[in-house]
Amino acid sequence: MAEPFFSFHTIGDTSPYMTRLLIGRLRLHIFHRGDGDPDPHDHPWSFCTLPLTPYVEEVTAQTLAEWPEPGDLWRVVRNAAAGDLVYQRIVPAWRLSYRRAEHMHRVLGRWSGKDFGVAPGRIVTVVWRGKGGRRWGFLKTRDGRTCWQHWKEYVLRGGKHAPCEPIKGSGADA
Repeated sequence: MAEPFFSFHTIGDTSPYMTRLLIGRLRLHIFHRGDGDPDPHDHPWSFCTLPLTPYVEEVTAQTLAEWPEPGDLWRVVRNAAAGDLVYQRIVPAWRLSYRRAEHMHRVLGRWSGKDFGVAPGRIVTVVWRGKGGRRWGFLKTRDGRTCWQHWKEYVLRGGKHAPCEPIKGSGADA
């Protein structure tokens, strides 16, 4: 299903997660809170993002190319089961960044200004998205096993809490 050229909507009924204004590929994202899911996600498209407010994100990286930029505030959190490095970083306001569709992350919340703490408050970003068409989903680890799961299975069909099962393919092969 194709996205409309213009749209304004909020995701989350009782506890709003994000309000989005879409004009073609240009988007204004207003996060009302961090990602509620415990696992990082990728995207159906690569994108450029310009945060207007600083925030803390958790990144699951497989290669050095995905590590933070020099000068970033970041810290290693843990080594993931699949050998990936998981780190948190402060995403500064007003710095344009390019993100590959495969970038696995989750937004933790608005940066409090101290250490890696988060504080109540909205996170506002301007996003220019690339062409879509790629399957996207979540990278989860359950009982020491890591698997990628399509977003519909994860969000709509209870996959968030299910064990990792053998799957065919991943987001990179769609």
